[in-house]
Amino acid sequence: MEACGETDELEIFECKVLRDLIEFKWNQYAGKYHYIGATIHTVYLLTFNFYVSFFMQQNYNPTGLDEQGKCCVESFEDK
Repeated sequence: MEACGETDELEIFECKVLRDLIEFKWNQYAGKYHYIGATIHTVYLLTFNFYVSFFMQQNYNPTGLDEQGKCCVESFEDK
């Protein structure tokens, strides 16, 4: 397998035995990990998209400044 990864000749991958070996290794070892990783990444992207969309609709202002750069949050000392 190591020699297959280092070769520049693509004709070697036309061999049925080699294709079957690659498919077997994918199904037995690598496939599950890539599917799990892709699923976790997709869930992360959906969660991030929902989070950003939700706070953009709420006009979330993490700085506490208005459009002119003045503080628009009441401090505890003002109460």
